[in-house]
Amino acid sequence: GISNDKVPAVLEAIDQTFEKVSRKKFDDEHDILQLVNALLHQLELRQRSVSAKFGLHLIGGVISVWNNGYNPLDVLELKPILKRFREEYASNPNLFQDMIHRYFISNKHRLTLIMSPSFSYHEELQQKESELLSSMVNDLSEDEVENLYKRNQELFSAQQQQRDVSCLPTLRIEDIARNGTYYDPTLVENIPFQMYTNEQPTNGLLYVRTFFDGSSLSFRDHFYLPIFAQMLTSSGVGEITYKEFPQKINNCMDGFNASCVVSPDYFNPEEFTHGLTMSSHCMSTMSDSAFDLWRQVLLDARLSDKHHLGNVIRMLAVDVVPSIADSGHLYAVGLASSQHSRLSRLSDVHGGLAFHHFVRNLFTSLEAGSTKIDEVVHRLESIRRKLLRKDNMRAMITADEEAISSRDKFYRTLNELPAGDFGCTFDKITIENGPYTSETYQSAIVFPFNVSYVGCVLPTVPSSHVHSAHISLAASIITTFLHREIREKGGAYGAGCGYNAGSIRYMTYRDPTPLRSLEKFKEATEWMFSGGFDDDQVDEAKLSCFQKVDAPISVGARGTGYFLSPVSSEAREQRRHALLDASKVDILQAVENYLSEEAIQNASKGLLIPNDLAKEVSKHNFQVFHYGESPSSSGQK
Repeated sequence: GISNDKVPAVLEAIDQTFEKVSRKKFDDEHDILQLVNALLHQLELRQRSVSAKFGLHLIGGVISVWNNGYNPLDVLELKPILKRFREEYASNPNLFQDMIHRYFISNKHRLTLIMSPSFSYHEELQQKESELLSSMVNDLSEDEVENLYKRNQELFSAQQQQRDVSCLPTLRIEDIARNGTYYDPTLVENIPFQMYTNEQPTNGLLYVRTFFDGSSLSFRDHFYLPIFAQMLTSSGVGEITYKEFPQKINNCMDGFNASCVVSPDYFNPEEFTHGLTMSSHCMSTMSDSAFDLWRQVLLDARLSDKHHLGNVIRMLAVDVVPSIADSGHLYAVGLASSQHSRLSRLSDVHGGLAFHHFVRNLFTSLEAGSTKIDEVVHRLESIRRKLLRKDNMRAMITADEEAISSRDKFYRTLNELPAGDFGCTFDKITIENGPYTSETYQSAIVFPFNVSYVGCVLPTVPSSHVHSAHISLAASIITTFLHREIREKGGAYGAGCGYNAGSIRYMTYRDPTPLRSLEKFKEATEWMFSGGFDDDQVDEAKLSCFQKVDAPISVGARGTGYFLSPVSSEAREQRRHALLDASKVDILQAVENYLSEEAIQNASKGLLIPNDLAKEVSKHNFQVFHYGESPSSSGQK
């Protein structure tokens, strides 16, 4: 965003850029051809890539052309389009300059949209909605009011009835394979680091991935790890700046990704691996260039580029509220889970509300001068020394039969990393409470929203336990109750329940009545015991669970789960069979053991709420915080 007084300067800069580029004489070898070749390379990569949603993506790419009366197959024929481009560019070296002049400079059909903030936006919106509602109500006649009342009574009556879904097409339990299909990689090297290969039909592409264990990092380092990940893959290498780096990537691979990861142990969810994972993919013919770029990034990333680092921190700190609103239910669940779980607190540091709180404060202190950018650079360099070591990593390459031999080149590339022993293990690190941790295990954070988001989490059993399958089925059945009671009757946009790595999680999305929803979570257990579901719904729950368990996996992602957190196929088969063999009695026993009304009453809870609910929520034993303020000063019971 920019201030209002800078709008004319921005518009002028845009026009000047068009004029400058339209007059520029490109150096064929270093400018236009490199850009074009990078683009063509990306097109070929994406054409070869086979994703789990290949069909949907294909339809999405042609539907606009199809709707406008053109042949959708023409869009899929890339070679004629490329041939036409090469012919036109060969006959007119100024092709791009002419197009810029025609479509941007000479084209007078222009719309300039300027969005300006209003500090009283929410109050104005509420007033307009109130006025609209009043005008609609005041215009109703007595007969119309009576008619509306009757229709609402009919709706309420319909919502109380059990729906007959027997007329809908569906799979049957018999259609689910008894045994699953697994794509576990093969360990081919173990010293000085583990190297896995996974032979898959990749259509000539190489998918490479590394994991660097974060055990040597301090707890404070973990707050900087997301910044480190972004700098590592965007700041450039050696003499190549962050401006030139994207083209360098596009010339040899499709993207370069780095992200923080916390993987729970399958048998004990409070034990977990954590660190940094990096990945990319390329055509097998470009593997030499791609692996050389990997080597440069790992050894010589420009972490000391203060200008780019400042921009990264600014982008992470500014305008996070809209992104929180888009996924508010996930943040609410993360807030609830972090009240009691070490794993969730670390995940919160990597990308939850704790990280947003940290990076916002970091940006503010950098702007004020109380923190120097050199201090952040020093921290990132320290993380690189501790983390990017060959004795601290494992790697995996996924490729087809012809390209799988590239593993040796990738192995040699990674073997150039330094080794070292920092003598720090995760067990020695104390994971501190987050900024929004409550003494009552119930936290509510006030945001500039008009609606709320609810999360409720209680620990159960690890994924290896047979009851975890029964809890998963119970959660699927409970979701049908929550959908009716919270979405249809309560007006929330969404509500659900699910099992995840040792805990069950209730959530709502864009919820106007969060406290009512918390009561519905408890009522769901009572509904289960009162005979609210039958054997048909048990089968529906199984189908719902296997929709996730047997979901298609993109070729390049096969084996990733095992790579990050190895679990034997035998252990996964046991859980699969437990899901298939579960009965209604098994599910009710799991509900009685782990999801009692008392357990839900004492569960950890997280709310994201508008300001007008703060007082009411605080009366229900919630500690209320205000986002953007110091938690120590804003927290109240």
